[in-house]
Amino acid sequence: MAGVKLDIYHNHILDNGPLAAGLNQDPVVGIRGGMVLLASADPETGVGEFDTGLHAARLHNNIVHQPMGQALFVRSLGPVSICNNRFVTDISGPSDGEGEAGAMQVLTVSTLSFGADLILFNGNQSWLGQRAKSRRVQRILSDGDISFNGNQSISLTEGQIVPGVSPQFINTGLSGQTIRAMDNRFKEPDGTLPGLKVSLDTLGRLFNNTSNNQGDHCIFAASFGANPPIAENNQVVNDLGCASFEIIAATVISTFTHVGPISRNRD
Repeated sequence: MAGVKLDIYHNHILDNGPLAAGLNQDPVVGIRGGMVLLASADPETGVGEFDTGLHAARLHNNIVHQPMGQALFVRSLGPVSICNNRFVTDISGPSDGEGEAGAMQVLTVSTLSFGADLILFNGNQSWLGQRAKSRRVQRILSDGDISFNGNQSISLTEGQIVPGVSPQFINTGLSGQTIRAMDNRFKEPDGTLPGLKVSLDTLGRLFNNTSNNQGDHCIFAASFGANPPIAENNQVVNDLGCASFEIIAATVISTFTHVGPISRNRD
């Protein structure tokens, strides 16, 4: 769906494209999903020239169950509000994007206006099934601000091994200019696949406050420039490998003027 000022609320979207019984062949790469949205705040001015203050998309109080492919995919030009939804994906799709994030992905297109790239993702529940083969449950990428608070993200899969890529599974990945990720719960299995297990990985290029979260595995927060990340009162069940990766990642990021260590707290 492509639209302007989308407002989608109080829907049940269930089994959009159910899997055929006895399917013995690989699925065809293509567009599939529960909600697949290209959203804009204002196509007349393009938002990059002038911020109208209008929203690109508001998704509130929806339940989406997707047999294969992402329950939600949003690419927006303008502010997005995603609150109080439930997103469920049984099996990740075959495309590269679905392999990166199995259940949910939100991207904002770069604009020139201050305040145009705003993502509000609060009070949602995300769930990725045991048969899914992706490197994340969900990710959010923005050139502006991300508010990610009070969410629950559950993974029953431990991901996949990608040839030539260091094995790791990340429940949730966030990258934005400014980030506040607080009071969230992340669950994922220890599993048997090698590699690092990460509950939450956040990168704020200007500011990053990743605090008061609970995860089964590592929680990392990083930022560039003169403002080190704030990562306080995070609780981690299993921190195996967190400290070693912390040292490696801090060394790499420091080449990009990262200040301060990647922060990880465990109570």
